[in-house]
Amino acid sequence: MATFHSTPPSLEVDPITLHVRLLRDNVPPILRAEKKILKFGFSHHILREALIYDKLARYKGLAVPRYWGLYPFRTEQMAIILDDAGSSIEINAMTREQRSKLAHSIRKLHEVGVHHHDVFGNTVIDEEGTIRLVDFDQAELVPPGTACSSCDDRDSLLVLELET
Repeated sequence: MATFHSTPPSLEVDPITLHVRLLRDNVPPILRAEKKILKFGFSHHILREALIYDKLARYKGLAVPRYWGLYPFRTEQMAIILDDAGSSIEINAMTREQRSKLAHSIRKLHEVGVHHHDVFGNTVIDEEGTIRLVDFDQAELVPPGTACSSCDDRDSLLVLELET
């Protein structure tokens, strides 16, 4: 079960200062905050993604941002709070080492039973050059170690391995 909080986290401990409102047509906003990302969505969609982040939070060393929890926002809407993991990076902008690390990260997710299904549009890099995967709204929970025989992750791995 996803970590759910009925009230926002204490702002005295780790303040969240919103800087920019990112809005796409008819889509709940994603807000970039100082140190944190707030992703808003309708409860039935965002809960599924929160369940995946919650599962991934149990494992050390995965290339995903820290998950802080799931919070109510408005009627039928909730927000996921994550560490700000950086900015988007395209595959052709990655070094060989970064592509190799991304391929390794995809395999590690599969080992714990998560298939991302949308890797290339949702890879970010931080100021230190660390690659992370974000946006698990298309992800699928599968039995740990399940091979990716027909999902998008398989194609992503093939592209990454051809490029290295």
